[in-house]
Amino acid sequence: MPQFTVKVFIGVEYECSSGHRFMLAAPDRILKATPGSIVKDTGHKIAESDLPLYYPCPCRGGKLAQLMRLHVVTPKAPVNCTLNPKVQPAIGSPIFVSTLDGPIKLTQSAYWIMRLPYVYVADKQHFSQNLSAKLLKGVFGITEIEQ
Repeated sequence: MPQFTVKVFIGVEYECSSGHRFMLAAPDRILKATPGSIVKDTGHKIAESDLPLYYPCPCRGGKLAQLMRLHVVTPKAPVNCTLNPKVQPAIGSPIFVSTLDGPIKLTQSAYWIMRLPYVYVADKQHFSQNLSAKLLKGVFGITEIEQ
C-alpha cells in the first residue's frame, strides 16, 4: 500500500485575564514568531504531549494564562482529522470530556477553532495546583479515509 505525507497545522492558544494571547511550540516553550514570518517548528510535541491548562503569561503582570483555543487547519487530502479534548483540572481529579460520542470529525481543507470553556479558577494563591491541570494527549487525530 503506498504511503503519503500530509501537512496538518495545529496550534494551542493561551490567553491571560488581560487579554494577552500566545501559542506554545511545546508543552514547556512559547512559540516565538514575528508577524508574517513562517514558523518551521513541527507540531509533534504539541500533538503527542499532555499540555498545561495554565501557563505563565509572558506579559509583565505575572498572570497565568489559560488554554482557550485549539487551532487546526485540515489538508485537502483523503484523511479524517479529529479533535478529542480531555481535561484533567488537577492531579487525581476526574477527567472532563466532550459531551459528544467520540472524537469530533473535521471537514477537509478548512480552518477549525475549538473554543474551550473558561470554567477553571486561576490565581496566584493556587499557582502550583493550577500548573498541574492539563489537556491530555491524544486531542489531535488523523486517519486515512478508507476507499
